Parts: sequence; C-alpha cells; structure tokens
Amino acid sequence: MVITSGYRCRDHCARIGSTMTHTTGQAVDVSVSGGRAYELLGIALEEGFTGIGVKQHGPHKGRFLHLDDLGAIPGKRDGPTVWSYPR
Repeated sequence: MVITSGYRCRDHCARIGSTMTHTTGQAVDVSVSGGRAYELLGIALEEGFTGIGVKQHGPHKGRFLHLDDLGAIPGKRDGPTVWSYPR
C-alpha cells in the first residue's frame, strides 16, 4: 500500500479543486484495491477513522481509500461518514 497524499497546503488543495481535509494533517489517501482495500477498511474502522472515501472503480492504479478522523473534531463533521468518488 502506498500513501499517495498526506498533508496538503491550502494553495495546493485550491489548485487541484480538492476539499481541505488534508490541510489539517489528519487525512491520508492510500493506493489500494481489492482484498487489500477491504482489509485496510476494516483496520481503519477498528482504529477509529471517521471519514472514509472509497474509489474502487476504473484502473487499479487509480483506486484508493481516503481515511481521516475529522469526525472527532467538533464542528468538522457530524459523526462517521462514508462516501464514494464519482467515476
């Protein structure tokens, strides 16, 4: 599994049209697919990650899981959230 994105500065997020979840240093994107994605998802839930974004379609090299714990910060997100990325 390869971390493809960790901390991002606000300028970079604005340039790529991304949300600001990575600007706190509490988010990571991991290049993973198939059974390894399923395994990582289970570990993330056990470890208390509250934001999970799933992209498991298209070419394997573009598949990933986004993991964050922003739901643990008051006002950032209302509890655990899971979403999928559009094609």
